[in-house]
Amino acid sequence: MMTIPDIVGDNAVHQILLPAPARWVEFAVTGTGNARVGDSAVSSTRGIPVSAGANCGFMAPFMGQFSFYQVNEFLAYIPTGSTLSVGAKE
Repeated sequence: MMTIPDIVGDNAVHQILLPAPARWVEFAVTGTGNARVGDSAVSSTRGIPVSAGANCGFMAPFMGQFSFYQVNEFLAYIPTGSTLSVGAKE
């Protein structure tokens, strides 16, 4: 499993840089507010919402044996008061 350092929210969009291409990627939020995960158009009102709390989060679907998410494929909007954690499997 691969992880990156947690990203503390500041009401801004952040590029998610994975250490290597991944078959699946999981996003979890702690704190308050909803983060959003998406592509270059992600914002506070656009993207997949990721709620804080137990058993919440978003897992990008398994890509398959020979397909991978690229290291720079995801961006995330993270509100102040939230922290985003990312895990992935190469």
